[in-house]
Amino acid sequence: MTRRVREVVTWTVQRRRGVKGALSWSWDVAGALVYVRAFEWTKHPEDPVCPADPGKQLKLDPAFIRGHAPWMPPEWAGPREIVVTGEVATTTSHALHTAPQILPLHELELITAHGPDRPWFPKCATAEWELVLSHGNDVVWISGPWLTLAWLGLLGCWAAGRSPS
Repeated sequence: MTRRVREVVTWTVQRRRGVKGALSWSWDVAGALVYVRAFEWTKHPEDPVCPADPGKQLKLDPAFIRGHAPWMPPEWAGPREIVVTGEVATTTSHALHTAPQILPLHELELITAHGPDRPWFPKCATAEWELVLSHGNDVVWISGPWLTLAWLGLLGCWAAGRSPS
């Protein structure tokens, strides 16, 4: 049985409908066109399928982590891209060409979340959000599309399955 990521995550992922949905979709299309002109096309589907192999990478748009924590090497200056699978989230230090490092999502506590400036469908799959998480006295930020963050929330068991406001 094929399951979609949207069906598996426990955080609310809003669907686009009506006039607000058209506005939200138009905004994303305009952003994608600008992205395509400036870069290459790498946008993943808005509602990807969970792979049969839980170790395989999910086709989600990337999220990025930054901050300070004991498990984050000092050479990680600036944000690092997070790669998600069905079981774990990893990141690498591109400058060092090291093996992927598993992010200890279960050790992080969700403090708050900051959503987009646009008022329509703030929790649609592609809406950019930033999560603020703590690890003891250290703070890390993870930013990316809402659906990717919802998947990370599932992996990390953040907010006891509730969606942050």
